[in-house]
Amino acid sequence: MTARTLHYPLWGDPESGHVATRPFAGAREVLPVFGDGKPAVWRWSAPLVDSRPGDLVCRTVKGKLGDRVDIYQRDWLHPGRRKKLRTIWLAEEIGSTDTAVAELKEIVGHVFESPKPTGLVRRVLDCFPNDAHVLDFFAGSGTTAHAVALANADDGGERRSVSVNIPEPTRPGSNAHGAGLLAVSDITQARLRAVAQRFGETLEVIVHEPASELS
Repeated sequence: MTARTLHYPLWGDPESGHVATRPFAGAREVLPVFGDGKPAVWRWSAPLVDSRPGDLVCRTVKGKLGDRVDIYQRDWLHPGRRKKLRTIWLAEEIGSTDTAVAELKEIVGHVFESPKPTGLVRRVLDCFPNDAHVLDFFAGSGTTAHAVALANADDGGERRSVSVNIPEPTRPGSNAHGAGLLAVSDITQARLRAVAQRFGETLEVIVHEPASELS
């Protein structure tokens, strides 16, 4: 067992699912243990539990030693609520670099060598409300904003996105450079304009030239 400060009792009611750091009516004391009954630690500190009590749930589970009461991070499954991500995401479900290249090629051409698939970003968006504000500070080919538009079109959401990218030069001789897209930010803008036209999204482009020197 490590982090002894995280081995402390929580209080939970398996009937209501409520969890707290202090006793309450109907609650049972719950200590962190492994499935074999050996002492373990919580992943959350007591102050974090106090600040996010609704993100934990108490329930009765079947273990190697029989039924026991334990506490888990809640898996949000309802629309507009958060949910935990699965550990493994298969390319068949979210796409791959190959599908991402084809997706970008269809809308603006083969102008970026390794874009992310929109399916990958949409999987992340599924964890947040459909009116979330999404900030992408390394926009690259513009996958994130494209995924936001697709998600809004799919579920009628009102997500908004902001994409930021420095005018990093594209490689001379590359498809992007040959298409007149002399900076990565040009690729971002070209894709987002095409996406806005296709999905009726509102697009505002603000261009800031990099400072010539740092003060």
